[in-house]
Amino acid sequence: MAAALPALQRLPAATPPVPPAAPEGGGLDRPQAPFGAAVVALRRSRASAGARARLESTALALMKAKNFAAAERRIVRLALSGAISDICYMEYIRKIVYPRHATRTSDIDRSRYLNAFQSHMTRAFVLAAKDDVAGAQDRLHELLAITGPNADVWHAIWFICRYGGEIDASVTAGQKYLELTPGIKFRFAKGLALVSERIRRFGVMKLALRRAMKDAKACEKHPKEFKREYVRLARFWLDLYDLERAEHVVALARKRKLSGVDDLAATVALVRREADGWLDQVEAARVDLQRRIRGLKLPTPPDAIEVVLSSAALTFKPNENPLFRSTLRFAHSEIFAAAKATGRPIRVRSKLDSQTVVPGRKGRCLVSYHTQDAPGLSIHFKEAYHPGYMTFDPQGYAGWCSVADLDLNDLNLGAISLEKAEAFFQERATTLISKNISKYEQPDAAQQELPTPYLFVGLQIINDSVQRLAHVPMLDMLQEVSDYCRANGLNLVVKRHPLCTSPAVAERLKTGEAAGEFIVSSASVHDLIRRATAVCVVNSGVGFEALFHLKPVYLFGKSDYRHACFEVRRPGEFATMFRGELPLLPSATLKRYIYWIHHSHFIDCNDRTRAGAEIRARVLKYIDSKKSVNFFGSLRRVLGSRFF
Repeated sequence: MAAALPALQRLPAATPPVPPAAPEGGGLDRPQAPFGAAVVALRRSRASAGARARLESTALALMKAKNFAAAERRIVRLALSGAISDICYMEYIRKIVYPRHATRTSDIDRSRYLNAFQSHMTRAFVLAAKDDVAGAQDRLHELLAITGPNADVWHAIWFICRYGGEIDASVTAGQKYLELTPGIKFRFAKGLALVSERIRRFGVMKLALRRAMKDAKACEKHPKEFKREYVRLARFWLDLYDLERAEHVVALARKRKLSGVDDLAATVALVRREADGWLDQVEAARVDLQRRIRGLKLPTPPDAIEVVLSSAALTFKPNENPLFRSTLRFAHSEIFAAAKATGRPIRVRSKLDSQTVVPGRKGRCLVSYHTQDAPGLSIHFKEAYHPGYMTFDPQGYAGWCSVADLDLNDLNLGAISLEKAEAFFQERATTLISKNISKYEQPDAAQQELPTPYLFVGLQIINDSVQRLAHVPMLDMLQEVSDYCRANGLNLVVKRHPLCTSPAVAERLKTGEAAGEFIVSSASVHDLIRRATAVCVVNSGVGFEALFHLKPVYLFGKSDYRHACFEVRRPGEFATMFRGELPLLPSATLKRYIYWIHHSHFIDCNDRTRAGAEIRARVLKYIDSKKSVNFFGSLRRVLGSRFF
C-alpha cells in the first residue's frame, strides 16, 4: 500500500478554513508579535502533529485488535480535526467500512479535510456495503482516471468484487494489484492463482504462481517476515506439491528457534509418512504444475489412467480435524494401488483449487477429487461428513452424487436388520456426540444461555460450490426461518461457519441480532443441535449431524442425505411444511437409513484393510467399465480415422 502513496499525493487536498482577513490597514498599525510567540506557536504545531500521529497509531492498533468501535471513534476525531494519512484511512475503509462494522460514516463525510482520493474511496465502499457492486466499481474506475495506475485502488476493486460475487472482475483487479505492488505477496498471489484456475483464466494463474513462488523464496531471506509467515510458507509449498521445500522451511524455522516449530514439523512429517507409498506421484503432480506454469503440455498415453491429485491431500488447515486429511491421503494410496494393478500408465494431473472442475472424457479413465460430471465419465471421490469416511461415486459428491437421485423406496431399507441398525446407530451417535466430533474443532461446553425452545440454523460458506444446489439461497433461508419464528413466537439461534469471511453474512448477523431476530452462537454444534426443536440448513454437514440427535432437519438445497429430511424446494414452503419436533422418518426407519448410507454410500476408512479393498474395488470397477471404449479408441488411432 505504501508504494502507491506518491501517486496519491498529486490529488488536491480540501482547502482548509481561511482565517478572517484583518481590518483594512490594521495589519500595518498593529505591533508585531514578539519572537517568543512564534516559537510557542511552532511548538504547539509540533505537539499537535505528534498527538495526531499517536492517535493514528492507536487507531491502527485498535483495528488490528478488532476493536472496531473504539478505532472508529478515533478516526472520526482525526477526520473532523484535520487531514488524515492515506494509510490510516485505507485501513479504516478496508477493515471497518466494507465489512460493515462502521456506524459513523456520516460524521466522517462531514469532514472538510478529506482529499479527493479519500472521498472517492469512501463513496465506493459505502455503495459496496449497499450491495451496489457495479456502482462501487464505477466510482473506483473514476478514481483511476484521476490517479492513473494505483495499487490501492485496484486492491479496493479486487476486495469489493471478491466479496460481491464478481469473480472474473476480481481476478482482473487482483492481477493489476500484483503488477503494481512490490514486496512479499505470496499469499495473495497464491489465492489469485487458485481462483484463476477455478474460472479457467490460466494466463493469470501462471503469472500469479510465478510471483507467488518468487515471493515465497524471498520470504525465507527476510527474518522478520519469515518469523511471521513460516507456517503459512510451509503450507504454501505443500499446496504446490513441494514437500522437500516445506521441510526446508521447517529446518530453517528450527535453526532460527521459532516458537511452534515442533507442531509444524510433526504435521509435515505426518504428510511424508502417509504419502510414502506414492511420493513419486506427488513429484509427478509437481512436475505437471511446473509445466502448466510454463505453458507446456504433458503428453498423455491413450490408455493412461488419469488421477487428479489435489493439493488438498498434502496441505492442512487450522482448526480442522486432522483425520480428514489423513483419510484423504489414505484414499490416494489405494487409488494409486488400484491403478498400478492394471499395468497401465498413470497420468497425474495437478489441481490447486478444490472447486476447480476437471471434465471427464468418454475415451479416458479419470479419477478426480471434489468434482462432478455426467454419469460414467469419471469416478469422483471426497471426504464424507465425518472424519474417517470417504465417498466414491460415478457422478460427483454431495447433492451431485448418484445417491441423491434415488428415492427412499429404492434403498430397500426393510431388508436391513433393525437390531443391527440400532446397534450401529447407538455406537456412532455415542462416539460423535460424547466426543464432540465434527469437521472443525468445537468448544467443549455451552458458552451461553439460550432461550428454549428454539430453531437452529447452521450457516455455510456462502460461495461454497454446494451452494449452487440451493433451492433457496442461504441468506434467504435465514430470512424465511426468521420470519416464521417471529410470526409464531419462536426463538431462533444461528451459528456462522467457522471459515466464513463474507461481509454480507457478517452484516446480516449483526443487524439481525441487534434487532432481536435471533441469537448468534459460537457454542458446540452438537450442543446447539441437542437443545434445538429442529435444524435448518441448505445442505450442510450440520444437517447430517442432526440426524444422530434424532432431530427433524429441513434442507433448503439438494443433498445426498436428503431422504431423511424435509426438503424446502421453493421460497415460502417452510411455513406450511414445519411440523415442530416431529422428524420426517420414524425412529426405526431413520436408524436403518443411517446404517444404509454408511455401508452403501460411505466408506469407513477407520478399518483400513476393509476400506482399502472397497476403494480398490470401486476404482477397478470403474476402469473396467471404460475398457471397451478405450479399446475401440486405441484401435481407431492405430488404424486411422477413415475406417471409423
